[in-house]
Amino acid sequence: VPKFVDGPEYMQMRNQLDINEGRSPGFSEEAIRITREQSDPVNYPNTHWWDETVRSSIPMQQHSVIVSGGNTAARFMVNVNHTQQLGQMQDLGDRPKSKYGRTTARINTTVDLTRNLFVYTDVFASRSDQTQPYVGGGDRNTNYLYGKVFAIPPTIVSRYPDRPVDETPDYIQAGYKFYGPFGELWNPVATLEQGGTSTRSDDQATLNIRPQWNITDALTLQGQVSYNVTSGLDKHDQLDYLFFNYENFALEGTSTFTKTATLDRRTNYFYWGGNFDYHKTFGLHNINAILGYTQELETRKNWDDIALRSIWFKGIYSYDERYLLEIGMRRDGSSIFGPGHKWGNMPAVAVGWNIDREPFFNSEAILNWKLRASYGTAGNNRIDPYLYQNLIGSNGLPTVFGNAALRWERTTTLNVATDISLAAGFDFTAEWFDKKTTDILIRSDQLFTAGIGMNSNSATNTAPFFNAGSARVRGYELVANYNKQFTDRFHFKANLGYTKLESEILKLIETGVPIVQGNTVLMEGKALRENYGFKTDGILQQADIDNPDIVKFSGQRAGEIRFVDTNNDGILDNNDRIPIGNTEPTDIFFGGFGFVYGQWDFDALLSGQAGRDFVYTGVLANPFTGNIGTQSTPQVYQTDTWTPENTDASLPIMLATSPRVSDFFLRSADFVRVRYIQLGYTLPTAFVANKVRAKLIRLYVNAQNPFTFTGLKMLDPEVGTTSGYSPQETVAPNRVFTFGLNVKF
Repeated sequence: VPKFVDGPEYMQMRNQLDINEGRSPGFSEEAIRITREQSDPVNYPNTHWWDETVRSSIPMQQHSVIVSGGNTAARFMVNVNHTQQLGQMQDLGDRPKSKYGRTTARINTTVDLTRNLFVYTDVFASRSDQTQPYVGGGDRNTNYLYGKVFAIPPTIVSRYPDRPVDETPDYIQAGYKFYGPFGELWNPVATLEQGGTSTRSDDQATLNIRPQWNITDALTLQGQVSYNVTSGLDKHDQLDYLFFNYENFALEGTSTFTKTATLDRRTNYFYWGGNFDYHKTFGLHNINAILGYTQELETRKNWDDIALRSIWFKGIYSYDERYLLEIGMRRDGSSIFGPGHKWGNMPAVAVGWNIDREPFFNSEAILNWKLRASYGTAGNNRIDPYLYQNLIGSNGLPTVFGNAALRWERTTTLNVATDISLAAGFDFTAEWFDKKTTDILIRSDQLFTAGIGMNSNSATNTAPFFNAGSARVRGYELVANYNKQFTDRFHFKANLGYTKLESEILKLIETGVPIVQGNTVLMEGKALRENYGFKTDGILQQADIDNPDIVKFSGQRAGEIRFVDTNNDGILDNNDRIPIGNTEPTDIFFGGFGFVYGQWDFDALLSGQAGRDFVYTGVLANPFTGNIGTQSTPQVYQTDTWTPENTDASLPIMLATSPRVSDFFLRSADFVRVRYIQLGYTLPTAFVANKVRAKLIRLYVNAQNPFTFTGLKMLDPEVGTTSGYSPQETVAPNRVFTFGLNVKF
């Protein structure tokens, strides 16, 4: 949860900003004193906007019912789930404006038509409804409201006290609520009380039919036909509301009546295919061969159709379960790519040796010991369709520049591993891997020259994709498990895992020329997609400003960040930017343990990562960057700024400018997070059978994300972005506490 400064601290920081920029302080000492004492909260408010608008806890309900039955000829299983919860924002108005509900139903059936012919059917349906506050205009809902909560100063009152009827003009009705103005419209409390609602409904239905014909004891023919349809409906509902000034009753803003319903999402997915499966044992020889064919077609509302056709083969051979060999080949054809580049071949081979099956191996301590290795290629076509073509808009101008040479991105992996199981209850796996990716698919405007502007970071991107180079990821993975039944009443288990990753860009399409994407860079010899910015050397002091030998940007003053001239040309410019930190972790780990003791059971899991770095940008680096709509109320972490009286500050001087991306704001994203802790109690079987006539009754309590240990001050360590952060992304995932009951009849 963000920790914002209060009203007096905010006023002092704004005054310091005014002084730094050559203006007179905007708040008097008397105003700061009254705000601190709260002797006049109407005219000198100290509003805690987070507490006024965001829930501290969110009630949630989850229900699940499973029914199964059948006979030797047909079996079925029905599973119905329902989830209901309130949203993060408080419901301050007459209608709930923040809630979510989802209901799912699944029916699985198996029918034996004959002794050798079976049909498996899966039917799935879901409906979800999400209601959010609606401010009007595009996607102004919860995310937009979060931005307001972060931006609005604590010196604005959330809601004024009601004014007597005889003090208001006739055009203002009795009981009218006055709100503190903010920006061009109104504050977040006004939005939650008088704003509208945005409801998003998503429906999904899936039918999956899988016939199976056992032609002989060794040969099986399997088929599959699937159809999935998803659709979405957006509704915006907002009433008229006039926002009048509390002092002079002037009209300051209008909430315009809105009532719309838009079916803006519909996707159909078709899948059909089949495979022959041959499985035969000849003495110590075991053979399994599979030959398959599949087709997939996805059609979308905006005509972005995607098709994939695949032919694949897998052959598996084992001798006495000692020596194992597996070979595979698949050929995929994708509509994503243009003529001559649609098809990709993906071969693979794997070998294994079960040492414990050898006659010479005789160990009571080691139950199983296996060596294995594999080498194979996988393809990637996960980009938007039609990017191999030039697209023209209705005005006759290009909207997207295509690249007819686009082809499959391929990742070839070499893997060597060993698995060991011990009689004492331990299992160990050690694995080394080397992944090399070629023809990496990257969108970049650097590699293309045209007469129009392009921005590879824009949502409406016109820059083309390229197969821009190759990269390698090497590493190893270690996993240890312990599982032991000590007595008939006590069972214990534990697991640990660690993965080490090391990435490197091997070659780019233009040798030696880095590809810059926002605040990240691809550079030969460096890690995959590193943070990109300036190297720094502390904060400039007045002596540095007076020293002509220290290279500075034009107009820099004492208190600003001191940047390093990395190329030693005597000039600070973008050519001095360098890779300054990893955007992906180099170390990933997890650990967990659990036990069953009598009727009690316990489970816990934690995970974490190290080696990933974040760069604070925007309001995380300077809360007063930009105009009032893009600024943020400072957080407690941001108060120690440079002044002539505080030259040893941890942060630079406050100015209303956006700081350059640099390692000054580079922060380690290392963390350890407890994923869940669960404690359960199962009622004694005799009691359940005799008193309740059930097979099982279990009570449990569960905590998800209860603890996170990290050095990051203002950002969740698992946030997925690398350039710029929305306010919502700075908030850690919710802690979820669940009290549950399992009943089985």
